[in-house]
Amino acid sequence: MAGERLTPEAFKAVFKQRGWTGKSLAARWEVTEAWVSKVVNNPQRAAHWDDAVRGLPIKENRIIVNLALASELTIVQYSSIETHHRGNAMRTSTLQSLGMTGSACPVTNVRAPNVSRSFGDFSISYCGRSSDYGCDTTAIVLDGRVFLILNGNHAEQLCIAASEEGIQGCVDYFVDNIDQANGHSEHLMATGVVSDPFELLGTALRVMGQSNIDRIAQAVA
Repeated sequence: MAGERLTPEAFKAVFKQRGWTGKSLAARWEVTEAWVSKVVNNPQRAAHWDDAVRGLPIKENRIIVNLALASELTIVQYSSIETHHRGNAMRTSTLQSLGMTGSACPVTNVRAPNVSRSFGDFSISYCGRSSDYGCDTTAIVLDGRVFLILNGNHAEQLCIAASEEGIQGCVDYFVDNIDQANGHSEHLMATGVVSDPFELLGTALRVMGQSNIDRIAQAVA
């Protein structure tokens, strides 16, 4: 889903929070520091630059050191941070075993924060980043334009459902877990429960069928 452009201040805050500087960005993106500055300070920059900065990997060592200096972390707290990073690595391995893969911005070659697996006219997408939706999320994506989003990691369950029962299995799972729907999920628009300014209903009808549209609408009634 498209979001608003980052302001220059917000753009700078994003890469600084992830441990990057203008100089290190220039080296990673293989451009000059002047070009990075131009991108940062242009509120009308192309959308892929916002995608690129949001997808920057966190320089973990720097973040941990900064946290330790700012908060005087104990060894136990420091170990907790390390455990968190090891957990992320294990989660990545699990997602890969499900056949989920990531993509990169064609201009900067910076990887996007989500991984996905295609099942024809729909896909399952998992995003481990919480900054956009308040937590990690898993989405059933209909034809690349309708996002039915659940809070948390449901990638394994949805990939299994998609493999065994196609879109029907995924809709069944979504309805069973409708209480975990993210506030940014488009299921209300796509089923006609609320106004549909982006005309998502047609895509949902083609991919899911009327009976499943009715099921989701009834589940939120």
